[in-house]
Amino acid sequence: MPTSRNCNSSSTAIAALLLTASWTHAAGAPDADAAALASLNRFFPSGVSLASSSMASARSPPPPPPPAPPPPGPFRTVNERVLVQDLDGWLLMAAYNHQANTNPSLVEGTAPSSATEGFSHVWPGTHLGLTASDIAEVRFYCHTSHHDRVMHFSMHNDWVKTAILTGSISGNLVSYWTSGTTKLDGHTAYLPDATVYGYPNHHSGHHYPATFFDFPFYDGRSATTNWHWAVKGKGGNFWCCDDSVGGDFDTLHQIWIKLEE
Repeated sequence: MPTSRNCNSSSTAIAALLLTASWTHAAGAPDADAAALASLNRFFPSGVSLASSSMASARSPPPPPPPAPPPPGPFRTVNERVLVQDLDGWLLMAAYNHQANTNPSLVEGTAPSSATEGFSHVWPGTHLGLTASDIAEVRFYCHTSHHDRVMHFSMHNDWVKTAILTGSISGNLVSYWTSGTTKLDGHTAYLPDATVYGYPNHHSGHHYPATFFDFPFYDGRSATTNWHWAVKGKGGNFWCCDDSVGGDFDTLHQIWIKLEE
């Protein structure tokens, strides 16, 4: 049995080693931790030791990674106008949920409050004060109860970025619709790739202030290739989505923009 003096000496040595271990642990020195543990373990009976993991577990865990940024909200304010925004950051300029056998007037200057139930439009230059350099892309969508095809594509040429500011399609060319467009989810329509004509440069539209609602791209060569995009269509009763009909069917047309960020 050890004497009282030996016990006191051992206790003093253990206390000193524990103090040293705490200093080195606080300093974050794993090698020093291990050396201190080895010195301490010689005071314990065979088969009993302090585990280095006990010291390691006492260290503060690393901070968690920062959370991912949240997806865009359903609305965004641009120059004091509240706009519908989708999860990819597209901003809704026009939404016309047209009911069959009706022919209401278009509603300009009011931002649509719903992509699927809205019935109004704004132009990003006229109503939001944006410029062409603010616009990254323009997106078009429509479907109809007349058939199962869906039109869904975007474009980003310089002409469309300028034209969308006021809605005017002055200077429109067929080539803007037949090349350089990006087809998006669900697109199955013939247009815009099948475009052969476009107002106001075909069949004379110069007496009517043609906009993106007035046959900007279409193919009307025959009954079998009679495909149009129109929202009321030159102030008439043409609600067309990859077809050529009057107001006899339900239709939904949308125009979106994405901003340069």
